[in-house]
Amino acid sequence: MRGGANAVREGWYPEKPEEVTAVHEQLEKLLADPLFSLSRRYPIMLRRIVEDTLSGRTQNLKERVLGMELFDRAADYDTNSDAIVRVTAAEIRKRIAQYYHNEKHASEIRIELPVGSYVAEFKPALIAKEPPAAEPASPEPEFRKSASEEPFKNNRGISRRAMQWGLVSGFVLVLIVCIVIWLPRKSDFQLFWQPFVTSAHPPLICVGQLRHQPAEKEVPEGSLAHALLSQKPVSISDAIVISNFAAFLATHGLRPRIQVSSMTSYTDLRNSPVLLVGGIDNNWTMHFLSGLHYRMAFDPVSSTARIYNAEGSSKESWIVDFAAQAERETEDYAIVARFADPTTENTVMISAGLGEDGTSAAADFLTHAQYLSTLNDGKTNGWEQKNVEAVIKTQIIDGKPGPPILVARYFW
Repeated sequence: MRGGANAVREGWYPEKPEEVTAVHEQLEKLLADPLFSLSRRYPIMLRRIVEDTLSGRTQNLKERVLGMELFDRAADYDTNSDAIVRVTAAEIRKRIAQYYHNEKHASEIRIELPVGSYVAEFKPALIAKEPPAAEPASPEPEFRKSASEEPFKNNRGISRRAMQWGLVSGFVLVLIVCIVIWLPRKSDFQLFWQPFVTSAHPPLICVGQLRHQPAEKEVPEGSLAHALLSQKPVSISDAIVISNFAAFLATHGLRPRIQVSSMTSYTDLRNSPVLLVGGIDNNWTMHFLSGLHYRMAFDPVSSTARIYNAEGSSKESWIVDFAAQAERETEDYAIVARFADPTTENTVMISAGLGEDGTSAAADFLTHAQYLSTLNDGKTNGWEQKNVEAVIKTQIIDGKPGPPILVARYFW
């Protein structure tokens, strides 16, 4: 029930079967919202907390127990150095607050996780107070009223009250409509990037490295020059892409961490959402693509790289020949993706070209709303909140990539 200025909540714990069912239904509403549905870690922990609280198993809601049973930690793991449970709980509190801050959820059952506790608290839906009944007016002496005056006066009072209530109701209705119209709504573009923007930890940009090895005969082993050349460098083109992504994230108040793929660990990927830049030269990109619909492969014998449909559609294959003369290569291709990865329990985004031009075009696609909106195929409801992978094409003109063009997409 919608409540207004007279709405109140009362202390409440669900005990009746219908109350417990209502809380379970509210939990599903929370978990279906993009604040939770695009992650794996937060829904698992929130569901466990709510279900154990409702069933009275609060003795299981301890940091160490949750770490062991939800996040595969050892029984003797150090909770001081590994704060995954506390960090996850803090993020859950933040997302719950964001959910109920939305006016359309204000009247729903509230599920809360108090600070310093892993036991849920519940508050019922808003209940509107009934306005106090008006006291009847003291009757006047009969000799002051005539039979003809009484109906007229009563009708006039009723009409006046009805008019006043009508004016108030009309004003409230207009106010609600104005709020709905003027309240800023998140665009599809904002929703697509929401897992990065709302994360409790700075996002990680992980970039691939050039496949370069120093000639041993040319550079003495053990020398400073040998050490410097042994560090696989990042291409200038990828460095520009990283700079563009960092500038884009800065407009949302984010300062990303930047690491090369060879220095990025699995732990790094579990701690924050990651943006993978580069394709074949980024080992983490290739790792994640190995489980997706569209994948990359490089043939060193023919010096060709290709993107292909892992389900075997021969029509969906895009190839770049790196042995061809530069002026003869007029196209490059890339994969862009965003998905909730179940192994890291974080969001992974990919901007990976077969060549440098493809990676640059993929970055343009992800950071510009007019390109990203082409992912909407008109058939997939809530496409911007689903896992998605797409293939991008760009025309190479005078050695520079042109606008990104969507050629294939896949939702799940």
